[in-house]
Amino acid sequence: METKHKVYNLIILDESGSMGSIKKTIMNGFNEVVQTIKSVALQYPEQEHTVTFVSFNSSGIKKIHENSKIELLNQIDERSYQPNGGTPLFDAMGASIFNLNWIIEKENPKNYNVLVTILTDGQENASKEHSAQSIKEMVEL
Repeated sequence: METKHKVYNLIILDESGSMGSIKKTIMNGFNEVVQTIKSVALQYPEQEHTVTFVSFNSSGIKKIHENSKIELLNQIDERSYQPNGGTPLFDAMGASIFNLNWIIEKENPKNYNVLVTILTDGQENASKEHSAQSIKEMVEL
């Protein structure tokens, strides 16, 4: 039996207070990403797509999906997306990348790709564990 090509989709959504001014734009962008991932998964049934989806602010990192089937990924709306708090962008990126690397090592797929989507305004102001340099080093590995 031939193993399917695996596609790991990682979505990191900034839910900090600074996102309030672009809330509608971010919701539309996120929902477009959801539609695209689902469409590509249907278009290429020979691929196995999974999604890890986290949102973050200074209250913490919320794992909404971890290596889940694409069908479980839902769009967001006014009720489910409530920006507030500070922006630990680097910490969210570092924790998410580390977690996805752990999943990939555990599964040990023979043929795979990783697609990362980060929806943020880029305003970092609350990270304690990671810096721009540590994220760069993680990505370059």
